[in-house]
Amino acid sequence: MRLFSELAERNLFSTYAAALDWILSDRKFNVNLWDNKNKVQAFTKAFHRMEGVSQGRVHYESKRGTTFPRLGEYRQHKLFTFYIARGNSEARDLIRHIRNGIAHGNIHVHALGGELIVELLDFGKESNQPDRQTAYMVFPLRFLNDIFELYHQKEQQWVRNANRR
Repeated sequence: MRLFSELAERNLFSTYAAALDWILSDRKFNVNLWDNKNKVQAFTKAFHRMEGVSQGRVHYESKRGTTFPRLGEYRQHKLFTFYIARGNSEARDLIRHIRNGIAHGNIHVHALGGELIVELLDFGKESNQPDRQTAYMVFPLRFLNDIFELYHQKEQQWVRNANRR
């Protein structure tokens, strides 16, 4: 896996271990806590409010109508650019594509302007694209920890709300 090698070479693995454990696990969006679409929508809205994320750079669209950028085009896109083929839920699809990109080795880390930048692609059988591409993302490496923290905050909120009942 490219990401793990990159992190190990840069002595950063421990910095991202918890986020990677979560991203690669099957324990995301537990139905006992994430028991309705409003909670997932709240997470999606919180994602859109994250620093650096702009509505104009999040393309959550039909697979047919999307022209995905290609590998190596990361310099042509601003940070926090997301092209995601529309599925069941923007938040779930975002995390699923990040997981798949990591698990399948379709993730590339670049040093740019003193920051580590991730260029991530995902491919799937369900795509109508000739190469089966379903996602393209450019984000700072730190986003992996940020999205994990956001998810964890929302999940803790659901736990607190459930305990009040």
